Amino acid sequence: MNTYERNTYGPYTIEVVTYPNGMKQLIAHPKELSKSNGGYDYYTDLTNQLTKSFIKECSKFGLIVRKKYIRLKESGSFDSNMIHIAIDAMKNRLPITCEIK
Repeated sequence: MNTYERNTYGPYTIEVVTYPNGMKQLIAHPKELSKSNGGYDYYTDLTNQLTKSFIKECSKFGLIVRKKYIRLKESGSFDSNMIHIAIDAMKNRLPITCEIK
């Protein structure tokens, strides 16, 4: 069974999903567009909800904006021993403000 760890960081929720095989997926999404439990809303399309300039800024910082979440350009999944480095990279790359249309 997957486990979910969600933490807020500025205007974002950073989420780590741990799979039974020990791999971890790291994603972020705007808190303002989250479900009540903090998870991303399955019906939200970030590519339509966020401004084009914000998406370009994310790309410039090595982030990819997907329909449901934002992830690091390098990878979406990490070994357990690398997840803290990935979280730090995510925090350093996320723009200070989140521009929602």
